[in-house]
Amino acid sequence: MDTPLSVAVSRGHLLVVEALLNRLDVDTNFTNDRGGTLLHVAVLNGHVSVMEMLIHWTGLEINEQDDRGQTAVSLAAEHGQERAVAFLVTKADTNVRNA
Repeated sequence: MDTPLSVAVSRGHLLVVEALLNRLDVDTNFTNDRGGTLLHVAVLNGHVSVMEMLIHWTGLEINEQDDRGQTAVSLAAEHGQERAVAFLVTKADTNVRNA
């Protein structure tokens, strides 16, 4: 089920994401129906600024795998999100294998 934060992430609304992350009660442990994290959601939609904010502000595990075993960087590569790949490879463990 989508949350206000996951919707803001998917739409790339950086200011809304920032406002929600500033709330003490926001849950950043969202996973979608495929086991994807907020980072996976941002990757699928090509929102690099949102990815940066999520990693910096929440400490989301960048190498977290979804139900298919994909990390954010492998998902970005699969979907041709070149800017996302370029950003993520500077942060991710590129030796993590898809399950």
